[in-house]
Amino acid sequence: MTDLFIKCHQFKGTSLVEILQNCVIFNDGCFSHVTDKSVREDKQLYVEHGKPMIFGKERNKGLVLRGLKLVVVTLGEEGITEADILVHDAKEPDSTLHHMLVSLQYPMVTGIIRAVPDTTLEERLHEVKQAAVAKAKYHNTDELFFSGETYEVGA
Repeated sequence: MTDLFIKCHQFKGTSLVEILQNCVIFNDGCFSHVTDKSVREDKQLYVEHGKPMIFGKERNKGLVLRGLKLVVVTLGEEGITEADILVHDAKEPDSTLHHMLVSLQYPMVTGIIRAVPDTTLEERLHEVKQAAVAKAKYHNTDELFFSGETYEVGA
């Protein structure tokens, strides 16, 4: 989890981290069907950019796309090989597959699901401000007030 926090902090933009937190008073064990050590490897898929989406205690299960659905398959059955398994692309601008991954009930997908490099809001605002300043007739109120008898407000 520490590595995940570091990567999220280093990402230029917004990061969202979801944590399954057990509360021993109000919902003790509510996530154990996914997080218990005896089932975790079979119930969770930890995705890594550029790697095949394989999971399971024996690393023999994976995800394939059949039509418009993600399907869990077993390597070696029905002619399925590692080459058939989807490779995770966290940097894909189209978020369709990312949404499909977070919507899966089984396996629960963890890791960095989406990390698309893009211009941040702050960078866009800075560019807009610089463009406005560059074409501005006046740069402060004194210049405006002492520019003559009349002045224009607006674009």
